[in-house]
Amino acid sequence: GDLPASGNLNDAYIVDSNGDLYVWTGAAWSNVGQIVGSPNDEGYLKFGHKSKVYSVHRVIYLLTHKEDPECVDHINGNVADNRPENLRAAVIQTNAYNQKLSKINTSGCKGVHHLKDGNGYQASIKYNRKRKFLGTFKSLEDAKEFIELAREMVHGQFANHGVPV
Repeated sequence: GDLPASGNLNDAYIVDSNGDLYVWTGAAWSNVGQIVGSPNDEGYLKFGHKSKVYSVHRVIYLLTHKEDPECVDHINGNVADNRPENLRAAVIQTNAYNQKLSKINTSGCKGVHHLKDGNGYQASIKYNRKRKFLGTFKSLEDAKEFIELAREMVHGQFANHGVPV
């Protein structure tokens, strides 16, 4: 990963059960006991340490699990919820499975869109970096039921049906 060894961070930061990261030892830019992290445009908390910028959730995962995976996924989809039990190791592909409903989605169901002729819905899912078309359905309810079942089968624990947090 892109983080320093956890031993270096253990000397400087501690994590509480709420998912807050605190300064443990004094540093030129902050006081002991201060919560670190400012949200970026996507809501992820970031902070500076020794002239580099780090993600709070990645540091919390490193400190609590003693590993630095390719990605750290927020299980419930809420990027502000950095409790250790809400974080899990992921790779880019499985992290993408846990995405929320797109802002440009018009059907209200992740992986389902209206057919251009207006006579039904088409469902598709991404798996192994490829889009797989699962078929067309007369009703949104049928398409939703099918896509959710398929998503649970292929995405497993990373399945996210696009429910807002």
